[in-house]
Formats: sequence, structure tokens, C-alpha cells
Amino acid sequence: MNTNQDKNQAAKQQSHDIDIDQLLTGLAKSARTETAPQVDVTAAVLARLEAERSETYVFSERIWWTSTVGSLVAAGIAMMIGFQSWTELTDPAFEVLQTVQVALQ
Repeated sequence: MNTNQDKNQAAKQQSHDIDIDQLLTGLAKSARTETAPQVDVTAAVLARLEAERSETYVFSERIWWTSTVGSLVAAGIAMMIGFQSWTELTDPAFEVLQTVQVALQ
């Protein structure tokens, strides 16, 4: 008795599988004949890319200007110290005047 029920269920399952295969095959055939709708999204995509690019450009521009100003300040300080040291090293009377200045104090 169980065997007949199992056979009936197996037959129903097999016919159900065949129906799904036929259904999917029919859907695939109809999908191949359909044409995709013509949608132009070019303008919207380009506008979004342009908006993102300008924001990124402004951010990176600030970073470059900040680093440039910082570098200029550091170079200016190094130039002042270097110039002072250079004049002291190249002046032949510096040691003599330095000694006199210490003695006068």
C-alpha cells in the first residue's frame, strides 16, 4: 500500500518537474523575443560624476595649499637661520667682535 502511494507521489513530482521545465523554457523564449526599453541615463550619470569630481577636487586642492604653505613657512625659517649662520661663518671679524662683546658685558 505504501508502495502505490510512493509511486503516485513520484509520478506527481515528475510531472510537476516537467511542468516547471516547460514553463521556464516558455518564459526564456518569450524573454528572448522582447526588446529592452530605451532609457537614456547618460546625462544623469555624467551630472553625478561631475558633482563628485568637483567635491573631490576642492578637498585635494585644500590639502595641496595647506602643505604648500607649511613647506614655505618651514623653508623661510630654515633660510633665516641659515643666512644668519652663513654671515657669522663668513665674516672674518666675527670672532674678534664676539670676544670684545663678551668682554664688554
